[in-house]
Amino acid sequence: MSIKYDQITSFCVTFYSPADTGSDLPYDKESMAIIHLNNTTVIYLKEVTEFLAVVCFLRTESFERKGLIDYNFHCFKSAIQEVFDVRLRIQKNRKLLSQRRWSKLTTGSGGLISPH
Repeated sequence: MSIKYDQITSFCVTFYSPADTGSDLPYDKESMAIIHLNNTTVIYLKEVTEFLAVVCFLRTESFERKGLIDYNFHCFKSAIQEVFDVRLRIQKNRKLLSQRRWSKLTTGSGGLISPH
């Protein structure tokens, strides 16, 4: 079986499209695509986040250790989620600091106090 690049691209866009929302989707967070090429190569696609997917090109003999690949993917996915969580916490903290600074500039009557 041989697959052209445009077929893979089309499949990836359809499979991982973030525009589709709802419960009637043909895939979930555990969905994956495994494509065996005729040159002893396997293409393994898996969702990391709603907007990020991993595409692995492996030799067929390496893909026989799929359990190890899935474990490494799980570790990678957890690390990526931690990065996004830290980013969200930083954004929340910045918003809180901004709100506190603004409240210090205003008085109880709503007038502004000069920062000087």
